[in-house]
Amino acid sequence: MVYVRLLSITGNNNQPAKRKEHILILSDNILILHGGYADNHYFNDTWYYYIDENRWLQKTDYVHMFFPEECTDDVAKIVQESKCIELSYPPLLKRSPKSTFGLEYQDILPFEEQPGYTPDVDNPLYFGIVHNAHEFVANLRKVYLENEIYDGDGSRIWIASDIPDGTPIAPEAATAPRQYAQLKHIQYNETVTLDVWEWCSSVEGEPTRGRKIDGLYGRSNKTISLPQLRRQSPGWDGCRDFRWKYPPSRTNHKAVFVERYSMIFLYGGLSYQNVNIETGEHPNTPSLAETHKASVKDDLWILSIDDCPKNCSDQGTCSNGFCHCFPGFYGLDCSNETCPGSVCYYDNNKDQHCTHCCYDGFIHSDEDQSYVAGAKKIPCRQQGDPSLGIFTGNSNGICDGFGTCQCAPPFLGEDCSIRDCQHDCSFNGYCSIEFPNSRCICNNGYFGK
Repeated sequence: MVYVRLLSITGNNNQPAKRKEHILILSDNILILHGGYADNHYFNDTWYYYIDENRWLQKTDYVHMFFPEECTDDVAKIVQESKCIELSYPPLLKRSPKSTFGLEYQDILPFEEQPGYTPDVDNPLYFGIVHNAHEFVANLRKVYLENEIYDGDGSRIWIASDIPDGTPIAPEAATAPRQYAQLKHIQYNETVTLDVWEWCSSVEGEPTRGRKIDGLYGRSNKTISLPQLRRQSPGWDGCRDFRWKYPPSRTNHKAVFVERYSMIFLYGGLSYQNVNIETGEHPNTPSLAETHKASVKDDLWILSIDDCPKNCSDQGTCSNGFCHCFPGFYGLDCSNETCPGSVCYYDNNKDQHCTHCCYDGFIHSDEDQSYVAGAKKIPCRQQGDPSLGIFTGNSNGICDGFGTCQCAPPFLGEDCSIRDCQHDCSFNGYCSIEFPNSRCICNNGYFGK
């Protein structure tokens, strides 16, 4: 019998700290380590040692999650609440059929004459779409009922809407796909009931994040926010502060591996006394001089080696507790749909790296927005150190997780790779959308870019 000490570990030199009284279980070619004690500290980490590869990998993702209260599932909400309807896009603007006083033939009609837009004589109190209808009406009461507001003629204003003219009226008010809202009827005072539209979604996509919003060269002059649905899943706004459900710190515990079910059963041991599994409240021991009370535990835990979060949403394979998403899906649990221009890969540590709405083969510039003939678009690709998630190409938008890119102005197209026409062709032509720069096809009697 010959003993060999493994002095070097391949990978990123990441390995567990020294400890004792931990558990170490063999499953196929993987040693699984959990817990232990060293230097006045109880460990609650889990590590995989890949024997064939001579490397450690810390297991930081598990199966079951505690989500914060604000992490709602909008997809489930619209299924359960029949009053939530999918919005359609606003109607096309109408043009003057003839020349009149103040209007030329084919000029855009004023919004007073545009069906589906404010101001609307049939819908004078349209408030847009709000996130909380009851809070919105409560604020209206404070402004107009608890206080007295008068117009220039000295007449009291009992209620008013500050929605600007030209605002699309729901349900024809979508700014992106899969937007849902419901109409609520809320009592304003003893005699008036208000109709207020409320979003059925909880989050907003922000395609302008991290980009210039100076209003130049077709860029937006303000932040663009697009209401959209949220999944109750890691990575979404409001859901990022979730906590995994797994055993708290402990040492001198016992475990057994049941090969038939690929499960590790863990019981008892010594752990910190003040631990709240649901909230994640756990003693912190940065100082060796600080000692926390400990107690013997009687809890039973099961680590199912072949289980993954949400079973990878049936859109990926689960291997040793790690999801590997099928093409077209991404995320820790593979619940998100990729978008045009998405490129994803996994590094050696099972971490997924993605870029979305990405294209290569052309670099747009502010100075040159002219039509370019023969330009070819090529897919983005990973480059450099795989652990860094670096890709070639450019991205002018974000992926909404449902398969659609949300583009930052002035870009459009399914992957946000095409620059829009300048000034909407001054409404005197149509925009021919072509990579990399769109071009205006002018109506008879008009010319220019």
